[in-house]
Amino acid sequence: AIYGRDKFYRELGLNVERDIIFLGTKSPNCYTSNAYIAKLILEAIQDGDFVNDCQLLVRMHPIYYRRNKDGLLFKHFRDEMMDLRNSYDHLTINEPVMASVNLSYSMPTSEINVLASILKYSSVVVNMFSTLNIEASIFDVPIVNVSFEGVIPDHLKKARYDINMDLEQSHNQRVITSGGVAMAYTSEQLIPLINQELSDPKKRRSGRESIVKREVGPNKGVAGQAIASLIMKGRI
Repeated sequence: AIYGRDKFYRELGLNVERDIIFLGTKSPNCYTSNAYIAKLILEAIQDGDFVNDCQLLVRMHPIYYRRNKDGLLFKHFRDEMMDLRNSYDHLTINEPVMASVNLSYSMPTSEINVLASILKYSSVVVNMFSTLNIEASIFDVPIVNVSFEGVIPDHLKKARYDINMDLEQSHNQRVITSGGVAMAYTSEQLIPLINQELSDPKKRRSGRESIVKREVGPNKGVAGQAIASLIMKGRI
């Protein structure tokens, strides 16, 4: 169940008097700039650049907690995000509870409630071509999609770290052309676009409705059953 407002702010340690900018991080296995994006937003909060008093809520991607025999595989990237708490106020980092040390995506059902609650109470969702574009649309929350990177270390300059690979994928193009997300293609565009969505949260509502209609489909919550039924009937 979705948390009540008071419980949500209390459980996550958030300031009830500040709007929530929710940053849903991308897997560090294919994007190295999560902390860079967080820092841009935190600097803007610190400098008073937003139209409202804001706080940043960062939810760490489950892949941050992928392990090998030596421990966390992406510890450096996790530490990079955690270090921001020493330099900036108004940052909350939400780490998912992992149900297994072996399966990177194995989380208890309660994590669904946490994410749903975050979406319900956030004023803007910032992400990088993730399913959060769909999930935020379900909750009718304004979305800014990041399509740029910070500096990528030379040893990580591989195709999978190129955000343009995501930009060009057909399923992401459907989301972009819906008009339901504000697209930040440069670091200079990010803060003005977040402000735009804070100031006029209804501006892209019809686009978000289009995303839900096209990407969620008619079998809300029972898609697996519907697919299984079609297979059993020989229609797939």
